[in-house]
Amino acid sequence: MTGTIAVIMVFAIPIIAIISDHFTKQTKYKQKMLEDQLKLEQMKTRELCP
Repeated sequence: MTGTIAVIMVFAIPIIAIISDHFTKQTKYKQKMLEDQLKLEQMKTRELCP
């Protein structure tokens, strides 16, 4: 029983780290995408209102 728990703990930590890293990268990608959209909207408004 303790062997099973030890194996689960050994594999759970790297899996959690991988998932956490994925969410971090995904959040950074979304932030970059929103910044690009904001810049695009600012450029559009500058062109429409000289």
